[in-house]
Amino acid sequence: MEVLDQNLAVATNFQPLTATELKELRDQCRQFAADGRYELFKMTTKYDGKIGREQHHFPSSGELPL
Repeated sequence: MEVLDQNLAVATNFQPLTATELKELRDQCRQFAADGRYELFKMTTKYDGKIGREQHHFPSSGELPL
């Protein structure tokens, strides 16, 4: 119940960021998010499953460099 009460308090008191705050946050993150270097699951074949690799003609996980 404590956790539920805490979650309800967060939801009740929630205030979205202003447009200016959102812009500042995006500006801070842009250099890290722009090229996908921290999102290898989106930018590489390393995380694709066997069926997906076969469908897209990617090398098998055994053929990838470590």
